[in-house]
Amino acid sequence: MMTCRIGILGTGSYLPAKVLTNDELERFLDTPAQKIVDLTGIRERRIATQYSGPQGNWPTVLYEAIGKDENTSTMGAVAAFRALEQAQISPLQVRYILAATNSQEQIYPATAIKIQHYIGADHAIAWDLQASCTGFIFALIDAERQLFVDKHRSDQDQYALVIGSDTMSRTVSRFDRNTAIMFADGAGAVVLGTHALGCIRSSWLRTQYSSTIQLDTEFKRGHDDNPDERMPKNFIYQEAKAVLRYAPRVMHEALIEALRGAELTVNDLDYLITHQANQRMVHKVAELAQIDIAKVHKSGERYGNTSAATHPMALDELSRTGKIHRGSLIALTSFGAGITWGACILEW
Repeated sequence: MMTCRIGILGTGSYLPAKVLTNDELERFLDTPAQKIVDLTGIRERRIATQYSGPQGNWPTVLYEAIGKDENTSTMGAVAAFRALEQAQISPLQVRYILAATNSQEQIYPATAIKIQHYIGADHAIAWDLQASCTGFIFALIDAERQLFVDKHRSDQDQYALVIGSDTMSRTVSRFDRNTAIMFADGAGAVVLGTHALGCIRSSWLRTQYSSTIQLDTEFKRGHDDNPDERMPKNFIYQEAKAVLRYAPRVMHEALIEALRGAELTVNDLDYLITHQANQRMVHKVAELAQIDIAKVHKSGERYGNTSAATHPMALDELSRTGKIHRGSLIALTSFGAGITWGACILEW
């Protein structure tokens, strides 16, 4: 088996201060607040607006930008900066920045390049990765492989920032019960390095086309139309019942395959972090895996579905509260539009 050396050195996250409760949503939707809990397990979610807190030691360019707008790149930059601080790594030491997102405020410049600018990572190479709610896992494995190649070519230690950041509240119609009750905003990040005590033990990723979840762009018109015309703002379309039936099965499949690759069983795990779109989905994955529900991280009740930000936010919460420590085994599994699904096993 290959020597396991590439792992997480630090974590960080960012949550907007504004809380949107089910009671507030009830005013827009023909759905009682308790029914939202019954359908999804979600009681509240965070919504990006404008940051109004102290600057601390954030770079001025970042502080000024997030004070104007908490968006995918500014939230991701704060999460990245916090992860670097915990890892005691300078932004100038970062070789790669990968941003997993589904809600970039611009198609280009890339979100990752804007984060690079905000944190002053002048020597990094930065790019975005879009794999819906599985995006962070895809980006983590992409970064691991970049670092693995570099390490074997130069035998020098390298670092990567892997960020999951989304402002999903801006992609949904407040009047669509299938999506408005679920999606929310936040960001998380990890620093990956080649001299970590822990490592990525294994991974398993898959994709397959499906139209059950879609988000169109304003560029969907055919080529014969006036190029100056734009379609009205589009929102996420989701066949919620179909997703709820399908997602737990493939997340369980990915988890079992990743465990097999790591030569582990479910009983070896200290924590399981699943996709948090729906708490019934979380419990179903736990049931299929036959894992103690106490080992399953549940953040959806407080934060809703933060898409690509879900897993790094959870890792940061577990790390900073001391619930995971050196030697802990953590499984990440997820499902997203596309469709995408996958899992990985982390040794802390």
